[in-house]
Amino acid sequence: MISLKTRQYLEYSTIQAIREIDGLEHLIPVSNTQLRLVVDDASVALPRLIRYADELDIDVEAAEEYQPPYDDVFVRLVERENRGGQGGWGNND
Repeated sequence: MISLKTRQYLEYSTIQAIREIDGLEHLIPVSNTQLRLVVDDASVALPRLIRYADELDIDVEAAEEYQPPYDDVFVRLVERENRGGQGGWGNND
């Protein structure tokens, strides 16, 4: 997972463009200036994201690998199981 924080408000069109990054499984808006991206491999996706953000003229404040707290992961897994296996970070819920 990658955490992306920008210095400017993220427009809908910008978020849609970010969704096109190779290896992106799911995008989670955190705020108007922050996203969490579920990716196949953060070490590969992070440099790709930085290059793409530069191409889109996104002023990146911080971009780093993000490890969610275990409690959050547990809650998501329980919610996913309760929905019959549907949803979760990697399934566009």
